[in-house]
Amino acid sequence: MQQVSLGHGPTNWALVEAGRVTGHGQIASRLSFEMQARTPRERMHVELHLMQAELRVRDELLGTGFLTGILLSHGARPITMEIPVSRGAVSYLEAVSPENRIDLELKLTGWLRARDDNEDSHRFTSDPLPGESIFQSFGQANQALLRFEVARSDWFSNVLEPIGTVDYVSTEIVLPRGDDSLKAAINQLRRAESAYATHDDPAVFLYCRGAIDALPGAKQEIFASLTDRDEARLLDDLTRQAGQYLHRGRHVADDGEQDGQFPVDHHDARFALNLTKLLISHIGRVTSS
Repeated sequence: MQQVSLGHGPTNWALVEAGRVTGHGQIASRLSFEMQARTPRERMHVELHLMQAELRVRDELLGTGFLTGILLSHGARPITMEIPVSRGAVSYLEAVSPENRIDLELKLTGWLRARDDNEDSHRFTSDPLPGESIFQSFGQANQALLRFEVARSDWFSNVLEPIGTVDYVSTEIVLPRGDDSLKAAINQLRRAESAYATHDDPAVFLYCRGAIDALPGAKQEIFASLTDRDEARLLDDLTRQAGQYLHRGRHVADDGEQDGQFPVDHHDARFALNLTKLLISHIGRVTSS
């Protein structure tokens, strides 16, 4: 686990260790950073009056959170920092991180009140006397950067699902809920979302095609309830063409530069996933009206 110290100058007053990252909230989405904090020695007493955390990736500030009034001793104390994030910020994190994990970094700054009752604590002339309380900033002169690493499989189950990325893509295409006739298709779509998060691109095509195959009406009569027969015919053709495109990613190429490989990449998988979401969103709307 990554760890960072909080202090000013030569004295470290608190140690903070990185833990899990989880997502919460489908309307006002936020990331929760779980941490363990303690003093480095016994008989030290620290209160974090204010701790600010900035979530930064490269040159982007993706969100900011605050904690106040945290009392620390030598025993580890769990603390959680919540940072509101946009869907664009989550997408950016995924885009710039390595294929197998999501990298996050918090810049910690703030103010603390501290007291060290150890008799040998006065090692430098600038140190407070034993038992003397001081009020001090941290994260300014000595940067406090706490790094978190999340496996992409955990990122999907602990972050993406709770904040509702299965229900919305970046253009906020709303998927139908509570429609039993589309339940099997949406379950396939959830598997496709999981495969996309772990960069299993051929599996994205497999599950997206499975979502189309699971639609009621066996693909030929999906829009049978529409009174406008011309619209129904065109939508049936469109869905069938989408199914043929998705079928392409399920089999290895037998010639050309990609001979023996699946002829799809991560950009293809994203298009396939969003295309399938859009179709199911529209099907849910027109067949339920």
